[in-house]
Amino acid sequence: MSVKIEGLAETIQALYAKEKTLESKIDVAIRSGAVKVETEARLSMKQGSPSGKTYVISNKNGNKITHIASAPGQAPASINGSSGLEGSVMAVKALYGDGWLVGTNIEYGKHLEFGTKNMAARPWLIPALEKHRKAIYTSIQKAIKASL
Repeated sequence: MSVKIEGLAETIQALYAKEKTLESKIDVAIRSGAVKVETEARLSMKQGSPSGKTYVISNKNGNKITHIASAPGQAPASINGSSGLEGSVMAVKALYGDGWLVGTNIEYGKHLEFGTKNMAARPWLIPALEKHRKAIYTSIQKAIKASL
């Protein structure tokens, strides 16, 4: 007895194309969510109402400026805008795997997010993710349903 399967190559090709479409739509949904988190993290520093200590500091031009720091639990107050933590926040495609990463390459970013033994946390990234978590999840679900 022999069995002949016709159209197998076409079926495999169609499934492969469907998989690529699904991966692409999910990636777009995740990227969109990562950009929302990046934007929210930046805004939290820029638009926050810091209520911590007041300092007089010198900016990069040597001018004295008054800076109101954030209080524990608040997002960090922006000092240098685009040249400081606020400007360093990025959403980037992960080198390995299929995800996106949001964060900073500035060392003190993690100290502000989680605190240290000498400083209470001033979270800026996790609150940004939490604000958009449900919308990101819903966007991924829609991408999957649209691809099926």
